[in-house]
Amino acid sequence: MLETDDDDLKELVRNWAMKKMATQFQTWKKKLYHTYVKKNLTPNFNATAYAKLRSYWNDFVQYKTSKE
Repeated sequence: MLETDDDDLKELVRNWAMKKMATQFQTWKKKLYHTYVKKNLTPNFNATAYAKLRSYWNDFVQYKTSKE
Protein backbone atom coordinates (compact mmCIF):
# COMPACT_ATOMS: atom_id res chain seq x y z
CA MET A 1 0.00 0.00 0.00
CA LEU A 2 2.83 2.40 0.79
CA GLU A 3 4.39 1.92 -2.66
CA THR A 4 1.11 2.87 -4.34
CA ASP A 5 0.95 6.10 -2.33
CA ASP A 6 4.53 6.94 -3.29
CA ASP A 7 3.80 6.25 -6.96
CA ASP A 8 0.68 8.43 -6.84
CA LEU A 9 2.62 11.23 -5.17
CA LYS A 10 5.42 10.98 -7.74
CA GLU A 11 2.88 11.16 -10.55
CA LEU A 12 1.22 14.23 -9.02
CA VAL A 13 4.56 15.96 -8.60
CA ARG A 14 5.59 15.05 -12.15
CA ASN A 15 2.33 16.40 -13.59
CA TRP A 16 2.70 19.63 -11.62
CA ALA A 17 6.32 20.04 -12.74
CA MET A 18 5.43 19.48 -16.40
CA LYS A 19 2.64 22.08 -16.24
CA LYS A 20 4.96 24.57 -14.51
CA MET A 21 7.69 24.05 -17.12
CA ALA A 22 5.20 24.51 -19.96
CA THR A 23 3.99 27.78 -18.47
CA GLN A 24 7.53 29.04 -17.94
CA PHE A 25 8.53 28.15 -21.51
CA GLN A 26 5.50 29.93 -22.97
CA THR A 27 6.28 33.00 -20.87
CA TRP A 28 9.91 32.96 -22.06
CA LYS A 29 8.83 32.76 -25.71
CA LYS A 30 6.43 35.68 -25.22
CA LYS A 31 9.24 37.70 -23.65
CA LEU A 32 11.53 36.94 -26.60
CA TYR A 33 8.80 37.97 -29.02
CA HIS A 34 8.04 41.28 -27.32
CA THR A 35 11.67 42.15 -26.58
CA TYR A 36 13.24 41.21 -29.91
CA VAL A 37 10.90 40.13 -32.72
CA LYS A 38 8.43 43.03 -32.45
CA LYS A 39 11.33 45.51 -32.39
CA ASN A 40 13.23 43.81 -35.26
CA LEU A 41 16.17 43.10 -32.98
CA THR A 42 18.34 40.02 -32.57
CA PRO A 43 19.54 38.85 -29.15
CA ASN A 44 23.22 38.62 -28.29
CA PHE A 45 23.89 34.95 -28.96
CA ASN A 46 27.19 35.16 -27.10
CA ALA A 47 25.28 35.73 -23.86
CA THR A 48 24.78 32.61 -21.77
CA ALA A 49 20.98 32.87 -21.79
CA TYR A 50 20.75 32.88 -25.58
CA ALA A 51 23.72 30.70 -26.58
CA LYS A 52 21.64 27.69 -27.63
CA LEU A 53 19.04 29.83 -29.36
CA ARG A 54 21.17 30.82 -32.38
CA SER A 55 20.30 27.83 -34.59
CA TYR A 56 16.56 28.20 -33.91
CA TRP A 57 16.25 31.99 -34.06
CA ASN A 58 15.32 32.33 -37.76
CA ASP A 59 12.65 29.62 -37.45
CA PHE A 60 11.26 31.28 -34.33
CA VAL A 61 11.05 34.70 -36.01
CA GLN A 62 9.49 33.21 -39.13
CA TYR A 63 6.89 31.36 -37.03
CA LYS A 64 6.05 34.40 -34.93
CA THR A 65 5.71 36.71 -37.94
CA SER A 66 3.65 34.32 -40.06
CA LYS A 67 -0.06 34.93 -40.52
CA GLU A 68 -1.18 31.60 -39.05
